Amino acid sequence: MLEKFFKFIFWFLVIFWSVYYIDFVIQKYKPEIEKTLEPILTQTKEIKSELEKLKETAEKGTLPPVSKVKKEIITPKPLVKVEKEKVFEGVLTKEGIIAQTNAQREKFNLSPLKENEILNFTANLKLEDMFEKQYFSHYSPTGEGLEDLMKKGNYEYIIVGENLAMGNFESDEALVKSWMESPEHRENILNPRYQEIGVAVKQGIFEGKRVWMAVQHFGKPLSACQKPSEKLKSEIEKNIEKLKELEEKLKILKEEATKTKEPQKIQEYNLLVSEYNSLLEETLSMIEKYNLEVRNFNECVEK
Repeated sequence: MLEKFFKFIFWFLVIFWSVYYIDFVIQKYKPEIEKTLEPILTQTKEIKSELEKLKETAEKGTLPPVSKVKKEIITPKPLVKVEKEKVFEGVLTKEGIIAQTNAQREKFNLSPLKENEILNFTANLKLEDMFEKQYFSHYSPTGEGLEDLMKKGNYEYIIVGENLAMGNFESDEALVKSWMESPEHRENILNPRYQEIGVAVKQGIFEGKRVWMAVQHFGKPLSACQKPSEKLKSEIEKNIEKLKELEEKLKILKEEATKTKEPQKIQEYNLLVSEYNSLLEETLSMIEKYNLEVRNFNECVEK
């Protein structure tokens, strides 16, 4: 019995001192253990801090609206110059009128207008309609105007203008000179926003008299301004949705990593932060590019 008692006392003391020693070791090295984990947690906090900065930048980086194109139409009062006592046998031509128009623009250091077949077509529609229906106005008896002619020609524009003339002009130069002597027609010819021109000219009978009629159509096509990329905008919107999803996952992982301090959770959180930051930086770059495209388009429309 005595031998069993001593064995019991021996193992009791062994267990007691083992527990005491383990507790002593834990207490002694606890600061060092915590210190070993601290860099991982601190690193996570630092990354989170940078994440917040990037998020603030992302919130400021907005997708600006593309300017709604305000279509502008300029139609000066039609020019009539019929000299009853003079009969001119001159010949007017489309090519000559365009050349004389550009010669006037050149005098004022303006870019020459490029002949456009659609504008030639719409100008000719207008000319034939005036002779056929016997009217001389920017609007037909049925109410059709320049905007309707552009629709018929499928000409998408930012600004268009129309000059009309009727009379017994002796030459292309004389016709353009008459327009230039009229302030409103002159302003149309010298408008720096125009890039293209179409002309139609014809001699015919109007109210029983033989006269020349001429039509100038000016335009700045919508295609002159490059629209912001819809594909880029769509990619940005998809990235923003993805960032929102990742942000929700980050919140959950951060709570778990902070609470458990498990290295695996911390590593998983850090990897996700890295993915988020990378996607965010890529998206910010895309937003900057899209913003530039929008600014360039809006400025082009206003020029």
